[in-house]
Amino acid sequence: MSRFSLLKMSSPLLMSISLMFAGGNLFAAQMNLTWDAVNDSSLQGYKIYCGTASRNYATAVNAGNVTSYAVTGLGGSTTYYFAVTAYNSTAESTFSDEVTYTTPAGTNGSKPCTYSLSSKGASFGWSGGAGSVAVSTPASCAWNSSTPPGWITITSGSIGTDNGTVVYFVAPNAQQNKIGSPRAADLTIAGQVFTVSQAGSAK
Repeated sequence: MSRFSLLKMSSPLLMSISLMFAGGNLFAAQMNLTWDAVNDSSLQGYKIYCGTASRNYATAVNAGNVTSYAVTGLGGSTTYYFAVTAYNSTAESTFSDEVTYTTPAGTNGSKPCTYSLSSKGASFGWSGGAGSVAVSTPASCAWNSSTPPGWITITSGSIGTDNGTVVYFVAPNAQQNKIGSPRAADLTIAGQVFTVSQAGSAK
């Protein structure tokens, strides 16, 4: 996905962090991120980026069209860096201002949410078809999937908690009396890139 030109769409300008506690255990509650809304009619949503080094983000989450998000499962004694982008159907803005948060030690055994996919991608012939990819993550870790292009439909598993499976369908790469060119798309599933490629069709 390409980045928006700043002349076309601005990035979210400000983020803040608030903490909520329950039962005396920091990680029995949640950390909330909030940001300024982008005023643009083409806006479809926001993505949250997280990493343990400034401007080096290992995880991306599609938050949808909201201006706050609850983050859970962070490890103890770790500094996390967060930024947000806005996106529409064709592109993504530059990063927002960055905010940081250092988790305290003694987090009652809480573990960070890590994610992996059963494969890095899938290839299809011009006729398309159904496919799936499994998501592996520790218990209580939430995840979701980015909005795919029009020729890919997620039929189940667009969001989930714990381990799960994303099922999708790839449309035929052909139109009446026309040749379909090869095509590919990167989906973001649980913060991981999953590439779907499809062969072209002969007339």
